[in-house]
Amino acid sequence: MVQKIKKNKRQLEDPLDKFNVETDNGSDSKRSDIRIDDSRLGSPRRDSPIKSIFEETGNPGANTQENHLRSLVESIEKQQVERPEVHAKCFEYDIQKPRDVAKEHHDLFVEKLKTMKESVDLKMAELKSEMAKEVDKIEKIYFVLHGKVDVATDPIVKLLDYNTTYSTNLDVKSDQDSKVFAKLEEFFSSIKESVSKIDISTQSTVS
Repeated sequence: MVQKIKKNKRQLEDPLDKFNVETDNGSDSKRSDIRIDDSRLGSPRRDSPIKSIFEETGNPGANTQENHLRSLVESIEKQQVERPEVHAKCFEYDIQKPRDVAKEHHDLFVEKLKTMKESVDLKMAELKSEMAKEVDKIEKIYFVLHGKVDVATDPIVKLLDYNTTYSTNLDVKSDQDSKVFAKLEEFFSSIKESVSKIDISTQSTVS
C-alpha cells in the first residue's frame, strides 16, 4: 500500500521540475543543472531564475537552450490553454447523446399529446352531434304533446262551459220546482180544509 502511494506521488510530480539543461561554459563542457520551479504558471518572468541564469552565463550556446526551453514552456502553456477547450468539446460530445435522446423523448411525448388532443376533439364533436340529435327529438316530442294538449283543451273548455251552464240551469230549475211544490202544498192544504168543513152527519141522513 505504501509503495502504491509513493508510486502515485512520483506520477504527480511535474517532469519540468527535474528538467536539466546542458550549457557549454568553456572547453571543459561542464553541465549545469537548471531546475524549473515556476514553469507551471506560464512563461518565465523577467526576474525568473531561468532568465537570470542565462543572463549570468552570457554564453551563445545557452541562448539556444533558452530558446528551446521557452519553446517548451510555450508549448506547455498552449496545452494548458487548449486543455479546457478539449475538455469542453469532450463534455459537449458526452452530453450530445443524452441530449438527443431527451429531445427524441420530448418529440414523442409531444406527438402523443397531439394524438390524444385529436382523439378528444373527435369524441367531443361526436358527443355534440349526438346531443344535438337528442335535443331535436325532445323538441319534436314537445311540439307533438303541445298539439295534443291543444286538441284536448277545446273539449275540456266546452265541458266546463256546459257544466257551468247546467249548474246554473239546475239552480233555476230547482227554484221553479220549489215554487211548484209550494203551490201544490197550498192546493192540498185548501182541499183538506174544504173537506174538513163538510158535515158528515148531514150527508149520512140524506143517503
